[in-house]
Amino acid sequence: MFNLQQPGEYDVPQVEVLGTIEAIRKRPTLYIGTTSRRGLRFLVFELVSNSIDEALAGYCKNIEVTLHPDNSITVEDDGRGIPIKPFKDTGKTAVEVILTTLFTGAKFGGTAYKVSRGTYGVSLAVVNALSEWLEIEVKRDGKVFFQRYERGKPKSPPKIEDKSYEKTGTKITFLPDREIFEDIEPEYDIIASYLREASYLIKNLKITLRDLKNKKEEVFYSPVGIVAYLNYLFTTRLPLFSPPIYIEGERENIKIEAVIQYFSRYYDKNIISFANTIRTFEGGAHLEGFRAALTNAIQNYIKKHNLLEPTELMPERIDIEEGVGAILNVFLPQPRYSGIEKTYLDNREVERPIREFLEEKLSEFLEKNPKTAKLIVDKVKLARKVRTTIHRVEEITREGFARIPPPPKYIYYKPPEEKPDVEEKQKNKEKLEKS
Repeated sequence: MFNLQQPGEYDVPQVEVLGTIEAIRKRPTLYIGTTSRRGLRFLVFELVSNSIDEALAGYCKNIEVTLHPDNSITVEDDGRGIPIKPFKDTGKTAVEVILTTLFTGAKFGGTAYKVSRGTYGVSLAVVNALSEWLEIEVKRDGKVFFQRYERGKPKSPPKIEDKSYEKTGTKITFLPDREIFEDIEPEYDIIASYLREASYLIKNLKITLRDLKNKKEEVFYSPVGIVAYLNYLFTTRLPLFSPPIYIEGERENIKIEAVIQYFSRYYDKNIISFANTIRTFEGGAHLEGFRAALTNAIQNYIKKHNLLEPTELMPERIDIEEGVGAILNVFLPQPRYSGIEKTYLDNREVERPIREFLEEKLSEFLEKNPKTAKLIVDKVKLARKVRTTIHRVEEITREGFARIPPPPKYIYYKPPEEKPDVEEKQKNKEKLEKS
């Protein structure tokens, strides 16, 4: 029988103090969720996020992701480059500290980034700790910094060379550790989808993906942004009007961008939300603000222009969202996400300003574009009629079933018991006696 009790002492010698790298390697799922290929994907996305932060700050125009034949991965950008000067108290360069220490970085409310995708400061340290080896090259301040790490620890002191050119940027190549991950082969299609999405969310950012093993290359670039992304996502659907509704602006230090379209022969809703270009699959306060604004703006327009017949009911949110396709992308200084993969935005304070801004802009659009407004109103009114009719049919059907009398009780057939033939028995008895 398995015994849970552990004989032995519990005192100071049994207390372990793990360093950053050892702690990450001991419990990797605390930082990346899983050691499957999904966890490996998380490392790639974290590196790309650092480069995208430079693009959001206005310093990066190009990002290159390369998948090598040995399954190592390179992410390179032309941003400002990670600082390479040493800290006064330790003498270590900022690169070394960021690569080996959790919760270090420039995204905790300083002046380096107004908005950023990553706010936890764990990305480079986690990637480094879970790599068989990692090489980093930084171009900055007229110098080139290079250092190699193996399983999170520096293999040699950093090399810093003076260069005359003014190029800047960061290049990181890493090989996922086979001791940590079940499979270290990167997933090209998923990475490509992630990079394509990022290119639509940040106008004029060029992202190149190369697969040297399979000799494939794609370039993602969009000067239009989320309007083009909406067309890409719903290319097979028939739009109700053209062009789609596009709204952009700022309210209370929150940058808000949205594109809205209705599709004539589709009845599901597709509202995709992003916070600082991170896709929030489970929504959040920003999405709640958007949905409330869309509902309020259309209902108020119907009331203002008296567009309901006496027998018609006001369309509700479920009717107004029927057949809609929309993308919401907001930028805020201190996003609070839930979970490692940041699928939900928990900043409750952003719901009101987003709702007020979008409701105001949508109302202005409907007033200035009465033909488009009529198409939208007719569609949501029809959705309400259909829903009401379906509900009534369901009620009638239930009432009809309620009037049907219950089926008769089953009467099971029981064959009569066979009674013995007395006369036959008497005749047989007499025959036996005579014989």
